[in-house]
Order: sequence, then C-alpha cells, then structure tokens
Amino acid sequence: ARSFDSFQNPFASGLASNRSVDELVRYSFQAVEAWSRERGFARSENQTPLEFVRQIAELDPGMRTSVVRLGNLYSCAAYANRTLPPSDLPYLKELWNQLETAPPPLPLTT
Repeated sequence: ARSFDSFQNPFASGLASNRSVDELVRYSFQAVEAWSRERGFARSENQTPLEFVRQIAELDPGMRTSVVRLGNLYSCAAYANRTLPPSDLPYLKELWNQLETAPPPLPLTT
C-alpha cells in the first residue's frame, strides 16, 4: 500500500495545472485512503467511498466537511456520466491544506 508521503500536494507541485478535476479527485481520494490508513482507520474492502469518508468524518471531526465533500465529488467522478467543473478545485485545495497540516499519525507501538 502506498504511503501518504508518496503523494504530492497537486496544488503545490503544479500537478493540478495539467490534470482534469476528475483526475485530481481520484488522486486526492487515494491520498486520503493512505492518510487515514496511517492513522489506524483503513478503508475496508466492502466499504463504499461515501461510507469511508463518513467514517473519517466521525473519527476526525476536523476533517468532516472536506472529506465528505471529497466523497461526494469522488462518487460523481466515478459513477456519474459528467465531468466535474473547475469550480470544485477550491474544495480540493482546502482538503490538501488540511491533510498537510494535520498532526502526524501516532507511532505504532510493538
């Protein structure tokens, strides 16, 4: 499984300037999966994207708005027959700001 550190903030790295909103949503969702797995709440195999983001929202209320919005955008990108508009980019940018400023995960004890 890919670590959260292997994902670059697409807005800081310049990736966002040459990717579609749909691609950025998928990339951000994968990053959130890694971010949450490292905090001890991994997505289960049978969990839908919306169930997963609601779990994060319950476990980390500070991320509630951003992750639920990401789940909705991800569902639209993955299952709807339409392209996401550029007006959704500020939501993704805010999500990345929150991900990068969140406290690091607690070290695993053995």
